[in-house]
Amino acid sequence: MDAPHVKAEAYSPPIAIPPGETLQEVIEAMRMSQSELALRLGRPPQMVNEIIRGKKAITPDTAIQLEKVTSLPWDFWLSLERIYQATEARLAYEVKLRSQIPRLANFPYSEMVRYGLVPASRDQIAKVKSLLNFLRVANFDALEAYISRSFLAYHQRSEPSLSLEKLAVWLRMGEIEGERIRLQPYSETRLKNALPAIRSLSKESPDAFIPHLKEIGAKCGVAFLFVREFRGFPVYGLTRWISGHPHIQLSLRGKRSDFLWFAIFHEIGHVLLHNKRQAFIDKGRNPYRPMGPLETGANRFAADALIPPEIYARFRGTYRITREQILDIADELDLSPGIIVGRLQHDGLVRFNQFNDLFQRLTWAD
Repeated sequence: MDAPHVKAEAYSPPIAIPPGETLQEVIEAMRMSQSELALRLGRPPQMVNEIIRGKKAITPDTAIQLEKVTSLPWDFWLSLERIYQATEARLAYEVKLRSQIPRLANFPYSEMVRYGLVPASRDQIAKVKSLLNFLRVANFDALEAYISRSFLAYHQRSEPSLSLEKLAVWLRMGEIEGERIRLQPYSETRLKNALPAIRSLSKESPDAFIPHLKEIGAKCGVAFLFVREFRGFPVYGLTRWISGHPHIQLSLRGKRSDFLWFAIFHEIGHVLLHNKRQAFIDKGRNPYRPMGPLETGANRFAADALIPPEIYARFRGTYRITREQILDIADELDLSPGIIVGRLQHDGLVRFNQFNDLFQRLTWAD
């Protein structure tokens, strides 16, 4: 039986050796001085000395001339130069990687390992490299600059509690999922016409409604992305435009279907109402956090799209809201009753301990 083939790992020199050192050894073996080499090359002695000291690179022209004088092929000299330059760059980059280690603590690395996004490791440099490979950036400063183009200003102005690092990882997870979806050209008309069908999916289980919602969205040119969140990550949903398509990214923060469906329609509101070049981050309906007109508009769109105002008005005129009334209106709207309960509790029309059995609890499948 043949021995198994083992692929040898590429050797990474621990130091960068300038090709001039090899050139010095070669001319010494030839009993040739630097001055004589310069004469034979037809080059200034200073240039030869700078090559030998690693201060000047061996160019293709010089390599061809060295081949004539030393009888060593031109590509040998260029290979030495290439290895030297690459090793210098790699060693400098590893120094920079080491400087990035303190920022590892800001990333949810252990959770990323559990989600299968990065390999487990005890080596800090290996962790930095894995994160940079996953995020597709050269360093964490570049990551911040990349995120700032659309999200960081919003993050610093309105959401100081939102971790930039967790947001960056969550965004990348959404990009990976989005790459698997084939979208038709975006159509605002098709999306508006699909709203009743999307609303009716709220009565289904996640196993049923997620693929249906993705299919409806793809036909409208909209990517619906369900992306697992991290501990301490306060985002319900996010909307951004990629290559002319809205990407609506959703978490299960709150672990209830009414939160999820409100977030879905909130993000659809951003798509239909607001600037296509702007990104939006939804941290939910916090009464203690002032909201700008764009978020308020998306909230109003979601509330009215899920429960039309003329139907919701029936609850406001009721002395005592009953379970039967909620279920009847849910049937009329083809809507999950938990969504109605969530709205009623939020608006103070029923107590927070009423009708909680109508909520659908959600968790991520392992």
